[in-house]
Amino acid sequence: MVLVVSGTASCMLCFYLMSRRGRLYYLNAGLLAAAVCLVLGFPGFRSQQWRWLPNRNYVTGYILVALFSALETCALWLMCQSTVLDPALNDIGAGVVCGISALSVTLACLGVSTSYCCRYPPPDNRVAHAVEGFVV
Repeated sequence: MVLVVSGTASCMLCFYLMSRRGRLYYLNAGLLAAAVCLVLGFPGFRSQQWRWLPNRNYVTGYILVALFSALETCALWLMCQSTVLDPALNDIGAGVVCGISALSVTLACLGVSTSYCCRYPPPDNRVAHAVEGFVV
């Protein structure tokens, strides 16, 4: 749910900033990351169906990407609130949005591309399971 809400909010904020300031590189990166987070959030939107994920690392990945998406939304919102375009503050905001966007897209693409590598969990090789009559 967080990915869908923050992805939608980031898309709207990017379009608003593009209409006010023009098409800038960090807004393009923010829009790309918001679209990726929005698309990634729709399969995870059904919170009752989390068992279809192959292992618990997917839940951790969703949490990380949701955190970065929420940070990006906050940075874009703060950029919308600034009425005076101070060049130093604008550069800091652009760096934050661009960095978080690149990190979000990289993590999402890495998670999607490696999803089939970790589909089956590794075998359990703990010694405690080799004991007769031992129940975990």
